[in-house]
Amino acid sequence: MTVSAIWMSRTGVGRPIAGLGSGLALCAAIMIALFVWATRDHLPTRGELTDLLLRPDGAAERVGLIRGALRLLADHPLAGVGARNFSGATPAITPDRAVLDSVHNVPILIGTELGLTGLALVGVVVAVLVAVGRRRWKARSPNLWQGPVAGGLVALTLISLLDHYPWSVPQGGLLGAWLVGWWLTDDSSDVQQPQLSTQPAPPGPSATHSA
Repeated sequence: MTVSAIWMSRTGVGRPIAGLGSGLALCAAIMIALFVWATRDHLPTRGELTDLLLRPDGAAERVGLIRGALRLLADHPLAGVGARNFSGATPAITPDRAVLDSVHNVPILIGTELGLTGLALVGVVVAVLVAVGRRRWKARSPNLWQGPVAGGLVALTLISLLDHYPWSVPQGGLLGAWLVGWWLTDDSSDVQQPQLSTQPAPPGPSATHSA
C-alpha cells in the first residue's frame, strides 16, 4: 500500500487517491491501536506472544530446510532436481529418508529445483521488471493502475522471501504471472509523444509558381 501511494503521488491525477489511501492507512493504524488498548486485558502475555510468533522449533526447521536446499543445489547445480520435485528429492539427503516440506524462500527453491540456469533466467525477468519500472517512474506515467500493480509486485516479492506459496501453489504462481504480464504490458501513455507546433509558419516565398 505504501509503494502504491508513493507511485501514484508522482502524477497529478493520482495524488488525491494516494492522499486518500494514506489517510485510510493512518485511520486503520489508529483503530488497531485503540482495539489493542481496549482488549489489553484479554491479550496473551509477552512471553506467550513471543513463543507463539517466534517458536524455536519453527526457526530451527526453516534453517534446516535452507541447509537441505543448499545441499541439493550443490549436488545438482546446473539443472536442479526438477520443477516441483523438492520434497521428492529430500529423502536422498535426510538420514532417515524423510520427506521435507518446500524451503520457505522462493529464490532458494527455484535454484534447487531449476538449478543456476533457471535462477539466472528468473534474474533476467526481474531485471526487465526493474528496468520497466524505472522507465515508467521517470516518465511519470498517468496510468493509475500501475501504482497498485507495483505495490502488488513488491508485496509478492517480500512474501517470496518468507514463504514458498508464490512458487509452489498454483494460485500464487497465477497471481505472480498476472502481475508480471500486466506490468510488462505496453502502455502508449508511457511514451512521450512529440508535440505539434502551433506557431504559424514563417513568411516566405509561395510554394507554387506560375508557369
